[in-house]
Amino acid sequence: MNLRRYLKHDFSYITGPLYFMFSRALKKGQFHGLYLKDGEKEIGYAIVKDISNLGLTLIKFLAILPPYRSGGYGSVFMDQLKLQFGNLILEVEDPDKVQDNNQEEKVTRSRRITFYERNGLQLDPDIKFIHAGYPLRVMSNIMLPKADWLHIFRNSHNQLYGLPISRFILKLAD
Repeated sequence: MNLRRYLKHDFSYITGPLYFMFSRALKKGQFHGLYLKDGEKEIGYAIVKDISNLGLTLIKFLAILPPYRSGGYGSVFMDQLKLQFGNLILEVEDPDKVQDNNQEEKVTRSRRITFYERNGLQLDPDIKFIHAGYPLRVMSNIMLPKADWLHIFRNSHNQLYGLPISRFILKLAD
């Protein structure tokens, strides 16, 4: 299976124009796909973007394929990403902002944050976004420098979309 199919399967909200734009950004090399493999067998994948002006790598998506989940592969992958890139930053969905008080989704989001914390990342208490209606938090394995994170994430997303539209769909959250 190729990376775009994995992405569509594991991140169901990546549909229509967003899927097309993301596929194009991958083809253009603005984002890069990486695989965790056991021999020739694909175990998981990550989609990353270099933010070299800050010495960071953005993990946009990270997933372990369903048959291999809860087997320690996610932690192995995180270790490899830290070794390869050093300073990591990623977006996670805010568990305190689930729709319709969906407790199952709240638990899922909280588990993701706990996983990243076990793997050396910390939530930044000051950085919260809403991206296309999705409330996001930011995690990193370093103390993030003071910066205009809204501007940084908007630039990253503009490259993803290929259009300067992120100022309309990426906002600071309360």
